[in-house]
Amino acid sequence: MNIIDMRCRPAYLHDFFGATPGNAAFEAARWLNRRVGSREDSHFTR
Repeated sequence: MNIIDMRCRPAYLHDFFGATPGNAAFEAARWLNRRVGSREDSHFTR
């Protein structure tokens, strides 16, 4: 089983990590950032 370290998300902007704004993965990444208390929930965007 592969484990994905979500801390690497900004370095690997891929659709799986929510790279494309407006799709479900992007919204899920923003939701996760709000859940963990990030100051800006879309800091992973370029």
